[in-house]
Amino acid sequence: MGLYQEAAGIIQQVRDKRGTVKSLVLSHRRVKNTKQLYALVCETLKYSDVLDQVIDAVQLCKLEKTLQRRPLAQVVVYDLLIGKGLKSDGNLKAAVWKHKAALSAELARLKVRAKVASNEGLLPEHVRKEVPLPRYVRVNLLKTNVEDVIGHYESEGYTFDQCSNNYNSYEEYLPSVKSLMGKHFLKDFHLPDVLVFPPGKDFHQHPLYTDGSIILQDKASCIPAHILSPLPGSHVIDCCAAPGNKTSQLAAGMKNEGKLHAFDKDGARFKILKSMLAKAGVQCAHLHHQDFLKVSPLDKTYQDVEFVLVDPSCSGSGIVSRLNSITDKEDSTLTQRLGSLASFQASILKHALSFPNVRRVVYSTCSTHREENEEVVQRVLLETGGQFHLTRALPNWTHRGLGDFEFGHLCLRASAQQDYTNGFFVACLERCLGDKECLDCYHGDGDDKAQANQGNLNSMNTNVKRKQNPEEVVPHIYERNSDKKNCYQFSTKVVYNSGAMGELSTSKKSKKRRKLNDDCKKAEEKLQNSVFESKERNDSVPGSQNTFLLKSKKSCHKKRKRRKTKKPIV
Repeated sequence: MGLYQEAAGIIQQVRDKRGTVKSLVLSHRRVKNTKQLYALVCETLKYSDVLDQVIDAVQLCKLEKTLQRRPLAQVVVYDLLIGKGLKSDGNLKAAVWKHKAALSAELARLKVRAKVASNEGLLPEHVRKEVPLPRYVRVNLLKTNVEDVIGHYESEGYTFDQCSNNYNSYEEYLPSVKSLMGKHFLKDFHLPDVLVFPPGKDFHQHPLYTDGSIILQDKASCIPAHILSPLPGSHVIDCCAAPGNKTSQLAAGMKNEGKLHAFDKDGARFKILKSMLAKAGVQCAHLHHQDFLKVSPLDKTYQDVEFVLVDPSCSGSGIVSRLNSITDKEDSTLTQRLGSLASFQASILKHALSFPNVRRVVYSTCSTHREENEEVVQRVLLETGGQFHLTRALPNWTHRGLGDFEFGHLCLRASAQQDYTNGFFVACLERCLGDKECLDCYHGDGDDKAQANQGNLNSMNTNVKRKQNPEEVVPHIYERNSDKKNCYQFSTKVVYNSGAMGELSTSKKSKKRRKLNDDCKKAEEKLQNSVFESKERNDSVPGSQNTFLLKSKKSCHKKRKRRKTKKPIV
């Protein structure tokens, strides 16, 4: 099958919502020049409205049997009138060549009617104003380091912006990205292993790319693995791993130490995953050609998994080059399709959270639709019964989630207009260690949270009634992030021999709401004294399944009120 037939087939599949342009092009291994195929498909989709008007005016599909398929006619006419000229010498070229004069005349008439001088002027305004994205290059730390890669490019005549190491704010950094031109490049503000080059730079044939030292990956796509950040030796799951960019990034962060389980059920994409990880030098990955949803969380193979990356299939509406505004135009099934995608995304996120020892799960999509993003997160948080909470992902990122969600400020969004990346969404969920009220955490709806935590409160009431031997108390102080907006300032955990753990936390909200009553103050002072008297003890803290809230300020306040009402009036 020739280039035009392959391109026409992909265009039809995109319109049938059977995949993104990128994924479909990568699956066509019979085409040697995938870059050429990708460009032909994207440009034909971009000009599809213009091409349809020209084809219909000439009645090309009726006159030529070989061009009765609309996508094929569009591809051939695009290359004849707008592209680089027909590359085929077969029947397709002969069929369209005899109509060249009529087709060219109709295209000229369209430009006269629209009062434009160029073909680009015929495109819709939102397509013409598409923001060209920088070329992001992630350094593969498994094979090299950032300094060596910078030096390599400098030896080729590129100029590195030394100021990129000293930007004080994201707002100060963005103008430098926008103004990148020629052979200038800089280091990314958020991701230390990512370099930024001007738009249009093609490094697919560069020796650093061919040997796996660099990976051409959009910045937004690098953020989820950066937020998950498993340490070397960790056990990690990448549940939708192909094509493998994020998987190789996780392996680099783990320094190839530990176990990285990578899943993908699609045969063609799984082959790409294997090839990509081999090229990147990944050695800690355990590849699984299967559906992640069919994996049992109780399987001993995954009993030590603490980190999961969930980057499921999505609409891809955030990918700038995917031309969603064109392919989704007047799509009456879009709402239904988003509903189906959201159901799948919620099910795979819930499944990831069901692994017994998982501590952190990062959920991401390359979609701009709320149905696939905030709504999925909200739904899963409510259904998991308060076991997990949202934490603020990448705090120094300014573009946050939708404001009409209570937890929107904890999520992360990216866009071409604001961040010079593809559109993206990221949420970070962590297991709750008791019923703690972090200043910048979200557990779900208040009523659901209260019900979900009732079991913990009952457990607390049972345990605090037990007689405790002071020698059985093993206090620990946890120094959390000093950023008051994102977490507790002070947290003291107490471990009893029975295996129960309590937590007494103090965090600043309004004075009226957060003021401790006298009883709570005394309890806290007593507990802190015991902490410092026993600070050299090193007993371990049990897992979160045995955690409970030792004494919340709210419960102290209620108990004090009850005592006051029962006190006889003198």
